[in-house]
Amino acid sequence: YVDAANPPTYASGASLQYNTGGTYGRYDEWKSTSGAGYPYHVQLSNNTTLNLGNGGTGTARQIAGNLLIDDGSTLSMNISGAEMTAALTVNGDVTIGNSGTASLVLSSAIGGDLFVKGNFSRNASSLLSANSRRVSFNGSTAQQITGATTFDYFTLNNSAGLTLNNAIQINNELDLSNGKMTIGNNQVSLN
Repeated sequence: YVDAANPPTYASGASLQYNTGGTYGRYDEWKSTSGAGYPYHVQLSNNTTLNLGNGGTGTARQIAGNLLIDDGSTLSMNISGAEMTAALTVNGDVTIGNSGTASLVLSSAIGGDLFVKGNFSRNASSLLSANSRRVSFNGSTAQQITGATTFDYFTLNNSAGLTLNNAIQINNELDLSNGKMTIGNNQVSLN
């Protein structure tokens, strides 16, 4: 339990690790987009499911660094009764799974989108459940996507560009607002 009046202040490079082995409802340890309650890195381990919407579905969540979802764990913005209506911004890299199955589940509610400013990596047996939400790549340095991934709504807004290391599929909308997508020998499938 974290005291709402005194949420933790994270040092640069510090990691907030969820390691409960069950479902955990996010609370004041991750409640802000700056200052106290604003984590640097976030890691989910030990078959933990994090209910990101717990205690505030309409409040945007942000981390200063990387999001790592280890095998067997899930970050969910879409648990019934706690569907996020505000976005999650990751100012570093997003890594879903190492060698096994992990999941990142976006909200099914309008606004529960994902903004990525670093690289995006998905292990072949891991899952991104986009739930008709947008994933925006809006970094300020060159970004990469590793792992064949299906997106519903996809935005590139990074003048430094984005490189695909694997094929991607986009079910609804591709928005190339700013920057070049380098696909190499990979394929972008638009439904």
